[in-house]
Amino acid sequence: MMMHDGSDNLRGTAPAGSAVGLAMGMALALGLCVMLEAGVAWGFGPESGPRPQDVGLDADAGEGGQAKTDLAARMPDELALVGVDQKLDDMLPLDLEFRDEYGKLVRLGDYFNRGKPVVLNLGYYECPMLCSLMLNGLLVSVKDLSWLPGDEFEIVTVSIDPGEGSELALAKKKSYLAELTKGDDAKMSLASQGWHFLTGDQANIEQLSQAAGWRYQYNAKQDQYAHPSAIMIVTPDGRLSRYLFGVKFDSRTLRLSMVEAGEGKVGSLMDQFLLTCFQYDPESGSYTATAVGIMRLGGGLTVLVLGGGIGLALWREWRRREANVEAEGKNGGGGGDGGKPAVV
Repeated sequence: MMMHDGSDNLRGTAPAGSAVGLAMGMALALGLCVMLEAGVAWGFGPESGPRPQDVGLDADAGEGGQAKTDLAARMPDELALVGVDQKLDDMLPLDLEFRDEYGKLVRLGDYFNRGKPVVLNLGYYECPMLCSLMLNGLLVSVKDLSWLPGDEFEIVTVSIDPGEGSELALAKKKSYLAELTKGDDAKMSLASQGWHFLTGDQANIEQLSQAAGWRYQYNAKQDQYAHPSAIMIVTPDGRLSRYLFGVKFDSRTLRLSMVEAGEGKVGSLMDQFLLTCFQYDPESGSYTATAVGIMRLGGGLTVLVLGGGIGLALWREWRRREANVEAEGKNGGGGGDGGKPAVV
């Protein structure tokens, strides 16, 4: 998403015109923030997916806040241990070792030295339902972005099943990249360098999931894993920045999460502007307009408008004086012919 500042159209105009144009632009921007706060535009909101408290077992259920122990009592024992503990700003253990989709031994930190935010997705490749739903939801969101993996961000998908090998990881990668790039060789080349499918042993998997606060359990009877539905947005140096919950991820929320995690190094000017108006709300799982952000923008706009008005008044006074000087010069300083005083 690019934003044109209209500078080409302002060349050659008076300074005051530029100030007025900029003030009008900021006024429109403030109006946009107000519209966004009211939910009129851009689609930020709860529709991006279930709220965090609706995903795990920590939310009350039913009218009157039915005891959550009633819900837990009806579930297998392992589900009571499944959930997400948001460990915001904690460092991931970047020295953990995994195998990439080609069987090469890699360190987790290999994907955090590129100056880009990373989307961390845990699951397993032979999952019969939830993992595929999450990956499909992530794929749809990425397709809605103007970015590709390997461009402004990286995706690291890690299997939690130590029995899965690189062959499965490669098959999964080929399937998702084919859907993402639709036969575009240039996009395929870029995305293949930015979306990584890893496998590993039990020890490394458990260390990563525990560090991320992503709690799962294995059900030996069904030979399946019970796990939460959440992805993590990680800063380029490996710190947990944001958790997005559900199986469908709003593309604008995903984009702003990565812009925020990228600490100003990714995204457009418009993305940076939106982050001055919006703040992530963990209750709704989306970015919402904040009164403080809008007040700051309004204060800046007020200063700009007042400054532009004062500048316009000074410019007009300067132009008036210049016109008077030019008129006096043409009249020879106010005298008669040849600059001599007129004879009365």
